[in-house]
Amino acid sequence: MTAAIKSKAATSEDVQFVGRRAEEIVSWHGLENMDDHV
Repeated sequence: MTAAIKSKAATSEDVQFVGRRAEEIVSWHGLENMDDHV
């Protein structure tokens, strides 16, 4: 999921921002990196 979102990001700053937010959301839910499960 994160990889799909990052692929749509326009700039490297967008990629970094989205990556940090995705990691926060995943950690809130007690999940691990979902890219490993796809």
